[in-house]
Amino acid sequence: MFLFFLISCATPFLKVKSDALVQPAPTLMTTAVINTVDNDAEVDLFDMVQSKDMDEIGFHLMTQSIQMLDQQGFQVYLDKEQAQSLSLLKGDIAEAGKSLSTVLGGVWFSKETSETVIDNNTILLDSYRNRLIGTLNTEKENEHFLFVSAKLSETEGFLVMRRVHLLIDYVILNESGIVVFRARGIGEGKQSFLFADKSRKSLSLAIENAIQSIEAQTKQEL
Repeated sequence: MFLFFLISCATPFLKVKSDALVQPAPTLMTTAVINTVDNDAEVDLFDMVQSKDMDEIGFHLMTQSIQMLDQQGFQVYLDKEQAQSLSLLKGDIAEAGKSLSTVLGGVWFSKETSETVIDNNTILLDSYRNRLIGTLNTEKENEHFLFVSAKLSETEGFLVMRRVHLLIDYVILNESGIVVFRARGIGEGKQSFLFADKSRKSLSLAIENAIQSIEAQTKQEL
């Protein structure tokens, strides 16, 4: 499976553009998304991940991410109105759309953020970055903008053992549109027989392991 091969070959990293990073760095959580669909295999992992559990799992992703980024000098905050300035749909209509996306599409979005997905594979042309910053930027001094994108898949272990596999990408732009932070974490959940354990406990473990994989990295310069 091509997608499985790509995810399996990915490795954690932590990169910072130190000469463009000014601290303290107030950082808007602009997007937080968890994609559970393996497009290559046409499999929706929501077959066993209940959509009602995803808000709790997503909240765990957000809180763990905030703690990790605080150690890197980013003070992450939530501002629903500011983040959703990127969205075509706003308010109750946007929330209904996100709920429908979770139930039918297998993609969870935080109701406190936008639906603009940026990961470490996104090509950020100058014009695109300028448009993002032009929409998001306020009078707040030294603003930064965080995009969190997580992807769920399954891995095969010894014989017929399987695990949930989670890849998390972090991208942060400053108010000049410069990418000042990139990170990728990879973690796995509990091992189980025949089918991957997609319980809340196992998915939470995968999140924690992915973030720990970032914290274990030697910081590189962007």
